[in-house]
Amino acid sequence: MGQYPLLRNLSTTLISLSIFLPLVTSIPFFEVQPNLRTLLQLGLPEQFQDVIVRSNCANQLITTSAEPASIRLLNLSGTKALTANNTLLYQFDNYRAVLGITKLENDIYAIVVGNTIVFPKYQAVPGTYNIYRLDLTQLDANGTVNVSPIAHFDNAKNIDSITTVPATPPVLLVADSTAGQILKVNVSDGASSLFLEDQSLKPVNASGPSIGINGLKYFDGYVYYTNTYEHALYRAPVALSISGTTANYTTLAPSGAPQLLIQDSGFPRADGLAVRNFGGTVGNKGAVDIAVVGSNTLVRVGQQRSGSSGWGYHVVAGGAQETTVAGATGVAFGSVDWQSVFVVTGGGIRSEIKGARGGAEVVQVGI
Repeated sequence: MGQYPLLRNLSTTLISLSIFLPLVTSIPFFEVQPNLRTLLQLGLPEQFQDVIVRSNCANQLITTSAEPASIRLLNLSGTKALTANNTLLYQFDNYRAVLGITKLENDIYAIVVGNTIVFPKYQAVPGTYNIYRLDLTQLDANGTVNVSPIAHFDNAKNIDSITTVPATPPVLLVADSTAGQILKVNVSDGASSLFLEDQSLKPVNASGPSIGINGLKYFDGYVYYTNTYEHALYRAPVALSISGTTANYTTLAPSGAPQLLIQDSGFPRADGLAVRNFGGTVGNKGAVDIAVVGSNTLVRVGQQRSGSSGWGYHVVAGGAQETTVAGATGVAFGSVDWQSVFVVTGGGIRSEIKGARGGAEVVQVGI
């Protein structure tokens, strides 16, 4: 996979711009022109939902889709045509959508599966949502893909995103977008309970889909989440230990109130997000690099000055009437090529962009 040149050193830019920009949320702090490459295109009405870099192979992506409910493996190092460089790993015949995906352990993942309708009009179907374990540990040896249930949600209204917290054993957090809640899930027995309920999670739109919290990611002591129709990004601190004992399903809890990072009319109606240490490095606690997608747009979020409370964002690719990342739904940072971001989209499946409806895509964006 080719390496993209770094178009601008982000840390230098943040420091220099902090001299001129006030420390408030919602200020775009710089602009870049990205390198783009379409890796895969699908036909209508299939719509990508989420993406993750395979944990034991940095040159492979795992994607989830709706209509049909499927999981694909995309080989980034291949030279095949756009329609042939992927493998269908698994398809659920009794569900309409595979939604969020998160790593549980090496080459084992948790996925959200349900009957969310994405075409021709978005509609959640309460009571149909489940978490399954996706085990790819034998895939390379003999092609085996093992899928098994973890949890079912009888009362959930609209489970979409999922993330893993490194408790002992790991605990899953899932977003109920319509209820405006984050639930925690015990991987061992499938038990679930309320983790966080807050006004920042609630739907605010009077018409259209009842969606509040949408994207959800745990990283370095915080759970980050988007609220779609607030045009907002939040984070809430998570207590990982109590009296020196590592948290488990029972004790895992927020350790403070949610913090508003971005709220701005120019910020996308955000869907998925990805979070990492600034610059792809490890151990620089507090300096985070966040990619967010929504409204046919990819944006990048960061702190405007080291140690300050001010956050800003800039548009990396796309726009409200642009087709570059049309219908963007999920995003992942490259794990080795940290100058790449991978975006999955639904294309123009529910509304035309510039008079056309495009198919779902996987797009590599150089940053």
